[in-house]
Amino acid sequence: KTVNFDSISCTAAISTSTKFDIKNAENKKAISFLSYRQVITETLPELETQLKNLDASQVVEKETIEASISGWNEALAEYEEVNMMAWNGDLLKRSNVEDWMDSPRCEISSDQDITRYRCRPYDLIP
Repeated sequence: KTVNFDSISCTAAISTSTKFDIKNAENKKAISFLSYRQVITETLPELETQLKNLDASQVVEKETIEASISGWNEALAEYEEVNMMAWNGDLLKRSNVEDWMDSPRCEISSDQDITRYRCRPYDLIP
């Protein structure tokens, strides 16, 4: 926190700021910055190694790692599918966000005055 004094008006204001140390040894990779190649060559092999190193008593850990591997494989399969559709020209372009949100591929839910859309960002051309 920082306290700023204004000598003219004789007031003080407290502000909060956050600093990130990108060179800190405790930093972890952000998922959003993993490339396809990194997931294939680093992330999945690390998870497979962790899974192999578990003993029979580590049931929860095993289920968690298996779910992670499955999730990554699903994400990669969808990525590959979308890229193949783009390559083949099978993606439907949407003219605006409202059209996209009205897609049958979107699930709409409301919770506490907030509307959430869960959509796949593509549709096959009919």
